[in-house]
Amino acid sequence: MTAEQLALHVKRVLTENTDRLISEIKDLMDKKGLKKVISHKDQDSVRIGRSQFQTLMRIAKEAGSLDELILWLSYQEAKNVEIRYNREDRKSWALPCAGNNSAAQHVIASLKLITEEMLKKIQSTHSLSNDQERAGKIVLSADEERTVKLVIAEKYLGYLYWQATVTSKGA
Repeated sequence: MTAEQLALHVKRVLTENTDRLISEIKDLMDKKGLKKVISHKDQDSVRIGRSQFQTLMRIAKEAGSLDELILWLSYQEAKNVEIRYNREDRKSWALPCAGNNSAAQHVIASLKLITEEMLKKIQSTHSLSNDQERAGKIVLSADEERTVKLVIAEKYLGYLYWQATVTSKGA
């Protein structure tokens, strides 16, 4: 499979699974509680604002791997925890959501889940044409897999940004 064929295949599989991506985001917002830590006003230094989701999308475009993106989110969580007088103050990506996990931890878990799920669908023979189906499962090189995971992450985080924008506007 050429790089161009792979790119078209990935795009097709992601398009066919748009509902699943959006469903995961709704779960993240509602069941995991991300919705409650999104800022509803422009000047809020505690909650996660739209610009932070924009930055997350930019980092996803610039990242060399999914692990780099996850490390950035973990860094954002760590830098937003402050210990004062034996009390932990959290803000932004470190704010607790459902199950007392931070917003960053929930986004990371969701991102890993959806990336692995979509990667399996992309590699599945069910999503291939008849000629390719005879060849079996698509085997990606390490570099191709890294690139495909980043494409999945970018698509997913784009939808997350849209949902965060809707949520921040109170819609």
